[in-house]
Amino acid sequence: MFCEERMIVEQLIQDCDDLPTFPDVYLRVKEVVEDPKASMVELARALSVDPAMTARVLRLVNSPFYGLSGKIETVSRAASILGMQPIHDLVLATSLATAFSKIQPDVMDMKTFWQHCVERGLLARALGQHCQLIDSERLFVGGLLCDIGHLVLYQKMPDLATQVFERAKTEKVLRPKLEQEKIGFEAAEVGACLLAYWHIPSNYQLSTRYHMSPSNATESSLELDIVHFVGVVVECQSLDIPREHWKQWLTIHGQELQTLPDEDLTRMLESVQEGLSQTLDMFSPATEHAA
Repeated sequence: MFCEERMIVEQLIQDCDDLPTFPDVYLRVKEVVEDPKASMVELARALSVDPAMTARVLRLVNSPFYGLSGKIETVSRAASILGMQPIHDLVLATSLATAFSKIQPDVMDMKTFWQHCVERGLLARALGQHCQLIDSERLFVGGLLCDIGHLVLYQKMPDLATQVFERAKTEKVLRPKLEQEKIGFEAAEVGACLLAYWHIPSNYQLSTRYHMSPSNATESSLELDIVHFVGVVVECQSLDIPREHWKQWLTIHGQELQTLPDEDLTRMLESVQEGLSQTLDMFSPATEHAA
């Protein structure tokens, strides 16, 4: 991003009065996880200041999302089984849901927006499992976050954002190029800047920034390929673009996704829809306001 353009995007975020904030508990958990000397007990203590957040994390840990055998009753036990990083990512995901719940429905269709976020997350996780990535749960968060920039665009310039969406839907093209033409920057740039403002780890900032243009990233990775893939697929679905046209916007470097059989993608998309309602229920703070 050019310096002048970045300054405009940063100012846009700073001027966004209704910008949701992350719960303090997330920053506490993040600080613990980033400390190589921290213990599982310290992680549990950091999370314990927010009983509601603790309950949601344990609900997720004990859900089919992880498929663990036996009931997990404490955060420290969950961390000992899953590791500290997955607990961080669960807290990040539930914090995102809490932040979303504060956005008024007259700003944008939050129910639809949140559903698309979860669809991206679930599909990214499924692709990660298909590619046998050990930490495929992290891809759920990556998919969840990648379209976050549209929150700011719809708050600060709703008319322009709506015009871009309607034109993209009419012309059957993706939004980034139209956003660049009509607004001067892409939602992905805004999203990455917003995540930096929220102090979200840099790997999520990068995947958000380049999820629609991975060829512009300084280096490629399977994780970025996956977030790009789900970004294009869900964007095309939201714009009613026929499936036979999806591949023209995909820029995939790794063989794992280049050779993905169409029947496997169909199976994953069906699985995403089957699990969508239950996953939305687990992140209920985000949908209660928008229902």
